[in-house]
Amino acid sequence: MGGVPYRVYGGTQFFDRKEVKDLVAYLRVVAHRRDDLSLRRAVNTPARGVGIGSLDRLRQHALAERITLEEAFRRADGLEGVSEPARRGLRSFLGAID
Repeated sequence: MGGVPYRVYGGTQFFDRKEVKDLVAYLRVVAHRRDDLSLRRAVNTPARGVGIGSLDRLRQHALAERITLEEAFRRADGLEGVSEPARRGLRSFLGAID
């Protein structure tokens, strides 16, 4: 850095950074598909058009059917209340984690 001494005070801790949390969420999903919290974080990173309404509908379906959220994502094409952009986004996401 040109030999200029400097100090960093405060700032965001490495594991508190959004991009690090997003990456860790992806790694958790790949390692453990039943991690619904990580699935919900990773599904829209990058943005895929899966809105809160569609995510809520998918979560409700998963609970009602006693399936994982990932399985609900895989069944999204047959569910009412999940928009077409969300369905496309889910297909993209599932392709990425597969």
